Amino acid sequence: MRAGGFEAVILDVDGTLVDSNDAHAHAFAEVLNVPFERVRPLIGMGSDKLIPQLIGRYDSALAEQKTNLFKARFLPHLRPFPKVPELLKALKGRGLRLGVASS
Repeated sequence: MRAGGFEAVILDVDGTLVDSNDAHAHAFAEVLNVPFERVRPLIGMGSDKLIPQLIGRYDSALAEQKTNLFKARFLPHLRPFPKVPELLKALKGRGLRLGVASS
């Protein structure tokens, strides 16, 4: 056991370490042809829940289009939130193993 009795920390990527929520919302809005303002409050849900909320049914082809658009247009411009590198360095400095997760 290390810092505070923990050996490891699992950190979420989207919206926690990386400022990506608006980018995901813009990609969904474009692919689903709905206003950004309708999508943004739903970010955090998986595509399997978000898409039906917006168009009434899940569509795997639209989910794939959103993923492809996100990767091509938005992912290259994403940046970590301020102080994330310092946080990760501090956690490592305490002897913790780090893991990341995302839906």
